[in-house]
Amino acid sequence: MGDMKEKNKEIEQIIKNLEEQGILEAIGDGVSIQDTDFKVLYQNQVHKNIIGDHAGEYCYEAYEQREKTCEGCPVAMAFKDGKTNTTERSIPTEKGIIYIEVTASPIRDSSGKIIAGIEVARDITERKRTEKALMESETKFRRLSQEFQALLDAIPDNLTLQSPDLKVLWANHGAAFGLGREVSDLIDQYCYKLWHDRSTPCERCPVQKSFRTGNTESDIVSTPDGRIWELRTVPIKNENGGVLSVIEVGRDITERKKMEKEVKERIEELEKFYEMAIGRELKMKELKDEIKRLQIELAKYQK
Repeated sequence: MGDMKEKNKEIEQIIKNLEEQGILEAIGDGVSIQDTDFKVLYQNQVHKNIIGDHAGEYCYEAYEQREKTCEGCPVAMAFKDGKTNTTERSIPTEKGIIYIEVTASPIRDSSGKIIAGIEVARDITERKRTEKALMESETKFRRLSQEFQALLDAIPDNLTLQSPDLKVLWANHGAAFGLGREVSDLIDQYCYKLWHDRSTPCERCPVQKSFRTGNTESDIVSTPDGRIWELRTVPIKNENGGVLSVIEVGRDITERKKMEKEVKERIEELEKFYEMAIGRELKMKELKDEIKRLQIELAKYQK
């Protein structure tokens, strides 16, 4: 019993010294001191503002309405391992749930024996709300990004995002499929090497033109494999109007051009046939007129 009184007396002296120095009240976080039975011996004003005045009460009853020490209690862990321990708690209040980060350390007497625990409570409600909002935003952005990626991959055209030195920064599956490769094989590769097997940029490169003009450009080019491509480029600009990168959309129009050529040739054939038919019809008319004239002449001699 005497040891208990001595222990309490020593704790009281420690608290008194801290109070006299104004250290505990000067701390912006809530501070409380508990004895080894978890009875609240001291709370600074910030701690009272957060949780309420519970001096003389058992912390687990006052803070969590429990009948025994809370699971994962940092003070209990500090008593057990003699180290500083931190955890987070959610506490229901009249204003709603608040989130507290609790850090506890042991207080020792002159012989090194643990006689109490000091607990620092920091209100992290706003931080938790910000983290939750950020997480929700990231989840939403991730979902939108996945949906946008799926949409771009569903487009059969070649879609690439290119850097000023004409390296592929991003590509859809359509671009990779057209080359018989995986998307990862295209990243950081020069577009002119991938599609034209060149060591230098193409003479008529709409991507380079968009970098120079800052405008949307277009062109029709052929690749070494005999395919014909309709290219359209769109610049991506910064807030000052400088072009950061360029999106290139490449559409394989080989079959369309082939069909256009076939239709054009057929039209030309029909036009020639029409001209021949018209010419033939005119000759037939002239022949009929000549026959009629000769018949008239013959009738004159027969009279």
